[in-house]
Amino acid sequence: MDSCPDIADIKFLAKLKNLKELYMMKTKVLDGDMSILFKLKPFEALAYTNYKHYTHSNWDIMNTDL
Repeated sequence: MDSCPDIADIKFLAKLKNLKELYMMKTKVLDGDMSILFKLKPFEALAYTNYKHYTHSNWDIMNTDL
């Protein structure tokens, strides 16, 4: 999802239980809630542009044990 138009949220990702890689560079999630990504761990690769209104950076997701 690189350089896509803004998206309202990423809640739809919760259905993708086998998601191992996610790239969202220059794609803005309007509600800023990135916490759903914790439920989809572990990732082999995760990268997204960290906008100020996001709840968690990609570093937070990859390096926090929950």
